[in-house]
Amino acid sequence: MLLHGLLSTPREFGMIALPLRARGVKLITPQIEGYTDADRRKPGGWKDWAAAAASAIDRELGKAQPFVLGGLCSGGLIAAALAMRREFKVRALVMMSPTFDYDGWGQTGWRHWRRLGYALGLDRLISVAERSPYGIKNPRIRRWVERDMQQRASSAAGPSSLPLWAIHEVDRLKAHVLEHLPRLHTRTLLMHAREDEVCSLAAVQRAFNTLPDHDNSLVVLENSYHMITIDNDRQQVVAELLKCAGNTSQAFAAMTPTRDAQASQQLPLAVARTA
Repeated sequence: MLLHGLLSTPREFGMIALPLRARGVKLITPQIEGYTDADRRKPGGWKDWAAAAASAIDRELGKAQPFVLGGLCSGGLIAAALAMRREFKVRALVMMSPTFDYDGWGQTGWRHWRRLGYALGLDRLISVAERSPYGIKNPRIRRWVERDMQQRASSAAGPSSLPLWAIHEVDRLKAHVLEHLPRLHTRTLLMHAREDEVCSLAAVQRAFNTLPDHDNSLVVLENSYHMITIDNDRQQVVAELLKCAGNTSQAFAAMTPTRDAQASQQLPLAVARTA
C-alpha cells in the first residue's frame, strides 16, 4: 500500500502503478479522508491523517494480512508512524523522499520564518505556492506538470500550493517519527534523490543512521529531484519496490520495461509527495 504526499492524490503513483501491476503486484493507493486533496480551509492534524490512513488499510487488507507499507514524502512519514504502532502486519516499510527537514537546495527563506508563523497563529492564513522545478528534474515532465498546475488546484506532482498549517503538521509528524525511529523493528527501505530540492540527502542519512541494526537499506537516486515516482529514476523506484515486495526475479527487468509481465506470488504492496 502506497500513501501519497501532503494534501495530494494517488495520481503521484500513476507512472509506477502500471509497471508494478504488470509484474504481479497488488498495488493499493488509497484515498485518505481529510488528507487526500483535503479542504485547505479545514485544518486537520497528523494524528487524524494517520487514523484515516489506518482505517483505509483496515478496509482494504484487515489486520491479519501481511503487506508492504510505504509512502511518498509526508506519506512515507505517515506510513512510518503506522508501522511503529504495530497495529498491522507490516512486513517492510518503504519511505520515498521522506521530508526529515526542509533543507533542500530549492527551499527559499520561508523555511526559516515558518516557525514564527506557527507561533503567531498565522499558519491558518498563509499558503506556500509550489514553484519550479516542482520536484522534477526531467524537463518534459516538468512542463507537463506546470501546465497541469495552471489548469487545476492539484497535479500529478501534488497541489499548486500548500497551507502553512499543513506544513506545521508535517513538522510535528516528522518530530514524532524521528523520536521513534531508533525503536522501529520493521525492515525499512529509504529511497531519496541526491539532488532532492526539498530535503537534503544528509538529513535522510542522519535519520537512517538511527534505525536499529536490521536488514535496512538506503537507496540513493542519481537522476531525479523530489518526485521520484514520476521523474527520471522511476524505473529504479519500481525495481526497488519489486525487490521489497519479494519479486526479485522481475526487479532487474523493471529497469528495462517489457510488454510481457509475468505474474508471481508475492506480498501485496501497499505503499504510502511532499510536504
